[in-house]
Amino acid sequence: MRGAPRVRFVLHGTPRQWSDEWRSWICWDKDTLLHLLESEAQKSGGKLQVYEKYYFADRPANLQMHFEIIERLDVNS
Repeated sequence: MRGAPRVRFVLHGTPRQWSDEWRSWICWDKDTLLHLLESEAQKSGGKLQVYEKYYFADRPANLQMHFEIIERLDVNS
């Protein structure tokens, strides 16, 4: 990343993706990626930024939110 501008990773998810006990590997994959990115971010001198954006946290997981996230996706934060 020497000489490169900042890079920002934002992991977007819903309870359907990150809290579904029947598909627990999805959360495991997300957490593994998050930890790897955070580890690299600490070494980057501020050039790598990592964020999580959790949508619909106040609702029970359902398939509809899987599609609603498309309308709510916030790529500016």
